[in-house]
Amino acid sequence: MSKNKCNIKLVHISDPSIYGNPLALGFLKTYADSLLKSRINIEIVEYLLKKTENETETIVENIISKKPNIIGFSCYIWNILPTIKLAREI
Repeated sequence: MSKNKCNIKLVHISDPSIYGNPLALGFLKTYADSLLKSRINIEIVEYLLKKTENETETIVENIISKKPNIIGFSCYIWNILPTIKLAREI
């Protein structure tokens, strides 16, 4: 990745047994890539709801280690509390 590119991480906390893929984040990534591909690097990272509740510190370290310029979160009623907790820790 070029040093001039903006490094963006889109974080999804999921429960795949109930909810599917982070479709909204996929749409955002596709649209942003089509407009700004040469200037951005977007990665969607997904964590399981149960792991997020028990391993927040490890997940925070994992996200920060990727040195993102921007972090976005997909927020739903069923994942909002762990998402807020994760965002606060970051």
